[in-house]
Amino acid sequence: PCECRFVQAGRIAHDRAGAAAAWSEFVASFPERAFTDIRRQPTSQGYVQQHVMTTRTRDGRRMAWEVCVVVVMAGERIRRLDEYLDRAGSFALSEAEL
Repeated sequence: PCECRFVQAGRIAHDRAGAAAAWSEFVASFPERAFTDIRRQPTSQGYVQQHVMTTRTRDGRRMAWEVCVVVVMAGERIRRLDEYLDRAGSFALSEAEL
């Protein structure tokens, strides 16, 4: 998993190698990805986005997860982004549901 930590002045230090490895594993595991049913609500500091992430696994199964992203802005830049995904809450999709 990617390890991120906050440092002074709102900058975030990333484990870039870990993030790249995690992203590569995600892409390999889910060669097809899409984000649907995107809903955004403004907040006093940014916005909250909810969406459904749909994928096709390496073995051809269709899967989906509800995702929530909380974004805090500093001017025009993202200051913080927290993403919440319940891996246990995945559900299978039929081709008709796409």
